[in-house]
Amino acid sequence: MSDIIKDTLLEGQAKSSVNKLIKHIGDDKVIFKELMVFVFGKDERLSRYASWVMTHCCETQPQLIKPYFEKLIDGLKKEKLHHANKRNYFRVFQEVEIPEKFQGELYDLGIKFALSANETIAVRVFALTTSYNIAKKHPELLNELTPLIVELNKYSDTPAMTSRTNTILKELKKRKL
Repeated sequence: MSDIIKDTLLEGQAKSSVNKLIKHIGDDKVIFKELMVFVFGKDERLSRYASWVMTHCCETQPQLIKPYFEKLIDGLKKEKLHHANKRNYFRVFQEVEIPEKFQGELYDLGIKFALSANETIAVRVFALTTSYNIAKKHPELLNELTPLIVELNKYSDTPAMTSRTNTILKELKKRKL
């Protein structure tokens, strides 16, 4: 394993470091796997930084994350997972195609996090979007989720949640037309 990833992560959380790693990783599954070692590693600070890089890599190379779905979902179940990791995991999940075998569990986790007052607003918003994207493919889930979105919208006390629920409600309205 090369030290480039670790050394760059140790530089700190700067956009220049992220860009350097994105360029280094490209679409190489082997190098991305090296990054994921840090995402799932015990060093919390490196894990947070690596998960941030992971989100940016997956914006242009979403196929890289496929082998890690199960491990990311298992990570979301851990009590002590840092909120930055949760945010980054859901940020990736809201942008990629979720395999059928993970959709039910991830949908439920997304709802749990979206409704939790103990989570940061970014975690809640990305979790809600993840659940919504899964529900769009399953009308029965969409029927279940819609009233929750309406309630979150009605009682939202943050601009981010209000914006996200408004966006989803507009999409739902278009779907019914």
